[in-house]
Amino acid sequence: MCGRFTLTRIDEVEEFFGLDKNVAAEVRYNIAPSQKVLAITSGSEGQRSPHFMEWGLIPSWNKNSGSRPRLINARAETVARKRPFRDAFESRRCLIPADGFFEWRRGSRFKEPYYFTVPNPGLFAFAGVWDFWVPPGHSPVQTLTILTTHPNILVSEIHNRMPVILDEDSQSIWLNQESDQFSLQSLFLPFPVTNMTMTPVNKAVNKVSVDSPLCIQRQSPDSELDFFSSK
Repeated sequence: MCGRFTLTRIDEVEEFFGLDKNVAAEVRYNIAPSQKVLAITSGSEGQRSPHFMEWGLIPSWNKNSGSRPRLINARAETVARKRPFRDAFESRRCLIPADGFFEWRRGSRFKEPYYFTVPNPGLFAFAGVWDFWVPPGHSPVQTLTILTTHPNILVSEIHNRMPVILDEDSQSIWLNQESDQFSLQSLFLPFPVTNMTMTPVNKAVNKVSVDSPLCIQRQSPDSELDFFSSK
């Protein structure tokens, strides 16, 4: 799965993703579900536009105001046929800019966080799909989910899933409304391990309210220092 990520290289986003509009986003070290995240969509003429959407897809057909299922991830293998995602997969695909994501190794006394990055080019995009949800009596809300796939060898040391990461060519295919099912499904391979790094980081990231460089600070996974015990 993908449950936390970072976007710290804000000043590079516009050029990297070919945006015409300024992106008024803040540097983030600990982006979590239910929060607003930057997403990029494509118009009918291929122009790319930035938006801020809530992370945790709520299908447009959900009418129960007391039950809002937050679907933070969608399995790439079934996204085209599962009811909550299939319409969005067909016509509402998006890029979710990031420069790293977190996964946790379980089994020790404390959850050990690891930070995964793609050093070259640094920025990358998750494959996402989005939808409109209209709360009764309120304005529509844009929500999204991140697609996941089987992990590469590096991520598999920590978790049995990883986000679908798109390179520059794949991003264009993903956003193109004319792309066929075969082309889209071909994007769901695990990201090459040769261009990915894994770093054990400070347990501060375990707490959603902590959003600072401390979250990506390298820390030995065997360290007995616990961030919360000092609070």
